[in-house]
Amino acid sequence: MSILPGCAEERLAAFEAKAAARIPADLRELLGRANGAGTDPDGFCFWPLEEYTSVEEEATRHSSGWPSVDDGGGVYYVFCDYLQWCWAYAIRLAGPREGDPGGRVVPIGMLKMFTVADSFSEFVDLYIADSPRLYPPE
Repeated sequence: MSILPGCAEERLAAFEAKAAARIPADLRELLGRANGAGTDPDGFCFWPLEEYTSVEEEATRHSSGWPSVDDGGGVYYVFCDYLQWCWAYAIRLAGPREGDPGGRVVPIGMLKMFTVADSFSEFVDLYIADSPRLYPPE
């Protein structure tokens, strides 16, 4: 698995300007150190920031019929996929105000919508543990 060098602050700021939202602090810190990683032996691929796409954009590239993200209008971007896009994971970006940290991670492409993690850090912990919460519910 190859790990890409981190993003410069200018690149992070440009993405945030385009998305009109802020990258959650824990993900932003990681992107400053490592801008994505190739597919690991278990099939997870963490995308470089240049490939992050909104959930709406991803829906136009893949089959329809996904449940919508159910949180009243948050901005979600896909940052990771599983097994060459069997499904993916999207993170809620932080709102423009300081009081909105963002961070909720949801599955994209599964038949059910649920919260995988409440933050990127929690998602990483689940990933390291290969938690059943990363996979479709039974």
